[in-house]
Amino acid sequence: TSWEIEPDVPNGLNFGSNNGTIWGTPMVLQISPITYTIWANNTGGSSSTTVTITIIDAAPGPFEYIPENNTITNNSLVHLAPYFIDTTSGNGSTWQVATQNNPGVNFELVVNDIIYFDANQNKRLYAFNPVNNTVWQVNSSLTGVGQYMAYAIDDVLYFSAFG
Repeated sequence: TSWEIEPDVPNGLNFGSNNGTIWGTPMVLQISPITYTIWANNTGGSSSTTVTITIIDAAPGPFEYIPENNTITNNSLVHLAPYFIDTTSGNGSTWQVATQNNPGVNFELVVNDIIYFDANQNKRLYAFNPVNNTVWQVNSSLTGVGQYMAYAIDDVLYFSAFG
């Protein structure tokens, strides 16, 4: 397969004609969005898609992760943190159930950030980020939510739920 792009990418960016990737550090601003067409060609024909690129000189972010529709499946691993959050220091979020119960009497698990879960109340898991005062809900498809929520390895929560 060979790859093509039209128009050419801005100075400092590169286009991989052998794999269709765009990489590099742009050396020019591109304030107005420009749409690029990328083609993949082989003996069976060609296919294309478009990508729109804007290059500005402002720092990216702030990033927010709103995992409002996560589905948690029995006996499977769930990764609640997005990859762009610093896994060494976390993102300043505190995770807890919707109730205002003292977290010390509920299930407590620390994975960089603090995670609280009230297994007895069958409540939804909420997260609060004090840096930007955002609150979001993590939905679950389990019955008996959190009843057997067990352990964490690095930033991955492992559930061994039954139901």
